[in-house]
Amino acid sequence: MRSLPCLLILCLSSWPAWAGVAGSAPGRRAAQDVAVVRVRQELQHSRAHVAHLRKGVAEQESLSRKAALRLRQEDNTIAELERQLQTLRSGRKRPGGGQ
Repeated sequence: MRSLPCLLILCLSSWPAWAGVAGSAPGRRAAQDVAVVRVRQELQHSRAHVAHLRKGVAEQESLSRKAALRLRQEDNTIAELERQLQTLRSGRKRPGGGQ
């Protein structure tokens, strides 16, 4: 029987602590909600940044492909001019070219 009053006193004395925990739950919930909103905003910002970077990479790759094409065309032009020059030089070495 003696343990019942002690248990009752213990429960009543710890009631403010329970009330404090229960009272802080809405505050904790609000803080969590704010944190979730902040994380979602950061995620949205990061996704936008990634999209921007991907667009920049695509533009650079396009420019690189165009530059490579131009260089191949210039290489072909140079090769053709070298063939023509070689033809002209070999024509001078033929008869009449040794004068």
